[in-house]
Amino acid sequence: MTPLNTSRPKNYIDGCNVDSIDPEILKAIEGYSSRSVEGRRVSFVGVVWSENDIAVFYPKGLSSDDNWQNTAKLIIKCIRQYTKNERKSSDLMGVDNTIKYPIGLSVLENYLKFGLYNLLQKKAVLATSGKVDWKNTLNRIMPTHNKDRVPIYIPQIVGKTRSSPNIIQELHKAIISEADKVFGWLIGSKSNLVAPELKGVKLPVSKSAALKIIRKEMSFQYVDAKISQLKLMESFLLNKEDTANQSRWCFGTDLFQNIWENMCASYLGDQKSQFPMPAIPAYKSKNALILKKENASRPDIIINEKNKIAIVDAKYYDFKASMPGWQDLVKQFFYAKAFTIVYKKLDINNMLAVPKVEKAEPESIVVVDRFSNQLDDEFPPIDVLFLDMVDVMKCFEGRRISVEKRALALN
Repeated sequence: MTPLNTSRPKNYIDGCNVDSIDPEILKAIEGYSSRSVEGRRVSFVGVVWSENDIAVFYPKGLSSDDNWQNTAKLIIKCIRQYTKNERKSSDLMGVDNTIKYPIGLSVLENYLKFGLYNLLQKKAVLATSGKVDWKNTLNRIMPTHNKDRVPIYIPQIVGKTRSSPNIIQELHKAIISEADKVFGWLIGSKSNLVAPELKGVKLPVSKSAALKIIRKEMSFQYVDAKISQLKLMESFLLNKEDTANQSRWCFGTDLFQNIWENMCASYLGDQKSQFPMPAIPAYKSKNALILKKENASRPDIIINEKNKIAIVDAKYYDFKASMPGWQDLVKQFFYAKAFTIVYKKLDINNMLAVPKVEKAEPESIVVVDRFSNQLDDEFPPIDVLFLDMVDVMKCFEGRRISVEKRALALN
């Protein structure tokens, strides 16, 4: 693949109409996940790219700007961070419901963390001569004892240096260079490359020969970090064969609402683990109460400070286009009522956290009677907390809590 053209992307918003999307880009998304296109709308946040063009699908509450590349990188980082939790990894879409994180990106991330494959390493061997490695000896050798009960370690372990063939590092350089051409623009900072000094490096041998060399090295290796590097190199070469005719790449998710919920929890400093759900609906018979797991749902986010508590439902809506329905609102009113009964001494705020969009007007959600009189005593209003999408993503990626927005939610 030739170097990517990053001059100007095609810009779309999650939930846009299929008619507004370039047919080739739409085809790539449908191939990535059959469930991303429902009716006339496309549910997708991420990037689609080829040698000639890039398409960025922004989350609701975001739009294109001159810093589109930084925003695209931020989107990828947030998706990547979210899916590092194994329980949440299935949220990354794919036709087989598995994570489809490009192996080339993993190769580059590994390189940034560990550098090139190190040809030298110490190997623990049983001593015939040399300086004793007492740490390994004490940990791995069962001692015997002399008549004075003094432990004797025989045999002892010494450290020997093993050198890998130079070609392993040359293969690693070539793989990084190849991955950089396709994926470097997503995480690199220098000329859209992670390793510009390796630009143009080619495999010194055929792919099949490279795989044999890598697998042989793996059979001698026992250091976990190096085994991981070798496995990534092997996977990249195998994947290269599978995608030899691939002209367009795709990475993202059609379940960004799950990521939004998790980001908001991180952003506001969620404390719901400290507050068990105080009440749930149950089914009563003559002799027993029947509890159903599906009735035991919990608020997305609970935050607390002194005598204040905020119950927050993270909703991924563009409030200019749509708003939460009856079921979501009734659930939130129920949460507030349940907490009010149990936590009588706390002031309770009830709110929705949604992406900030231009000209979105609702400040709160109230219940009214048939004469439009507000029933605030019976159903305290649900406030709407508009959050800046970029700020939420930056804090999530940096693992920071927004002290300002947390205080606002508890105000």
